[in-house]
Amino acid sequence: HHQVIHSPTHFRDSPDIILKSLTEHEIDLIVNDVLDTTEADVSTLKSAGLLVVNIEDMGTGSVVADLTINALYEHENPLPNQRYGWPWVCLREEFLYGESEVSSVTSILATFGGTDPRNLTAEIIQHLANRSDANNIHLTVILGPGNPRIDEITSLCNSVSTLGSLTLLNSVKRMSDHMRAADIAITSNGRTVYELAACGTPMITLSQNSRENLHTFSNHCEGAHNLGFTEAFPSEAFDTAFSRLISN
Repeated sequence: HHQVIHSPTHFRDSPDIILKSLTEHEIDLIVNDVLDTTEADVSTLKSAGLLVVNIEDMGTGSVVADLTINALYEHENPLPNQRYGWPWVCLREEFLYGESEVSSVTSILATFGGTDPRNLTAEIIQHLANRSDANNIHLTVILGPGNPRIDEITSLCNSVSTLGSLTLLNSVKRMSDHMRAADIAITSNGRTVYELAACGTPMITLSQNSRENLHTFSNHCEGAHNLGFTEAFPSEAFDTAFSRLISN
């Protein structure tokens, strides 16, 4: 039988306490979804007889783990324990079936992950609202559950009057429905790009930080325009990409 232990409270404990808890629950496999790990951390887990799988790990622990899955990155010569690139992305079942509806381009989806640390949501709303063709744009904004600016963005949406329509949603249950309904998506350069690609939705991507700038899929996906990471919102580059998508 299989037991799944997912308890963030353990992260505040010492390594000895964590290992004791894993042993008590007779855990065989641990999956580290914590970004970069160290060789020492992973070696400690392996010395306790655990199989170790790391996800999105560019640290030294990725070398000694039993398996490292870095779907967001590319590597020409990965080690035998490493799996790089888009073939290794994990998608929920909702993204595997269904077809996008083709229509005249007016429906735009903007979503920037769970927390949107750069507040790209507000930047996009304001930028699209200031376009000369704003009244032709029907914008749906989806906020992640950890977004700390929900009230601020709600007020912004209520103040915008130039867009054809503006819908604000928070923590939707089936993201794939909204992705397939959109003609164009605007998103950060994380795992969402794979979901949009699976739904067949063209996209413009903006990196939240320098780490996201290392994610290469949006550079090679023909349905994506990657604007990379910039301190200020890249207005000119965005307009060029947006115009290119709505005309093609």
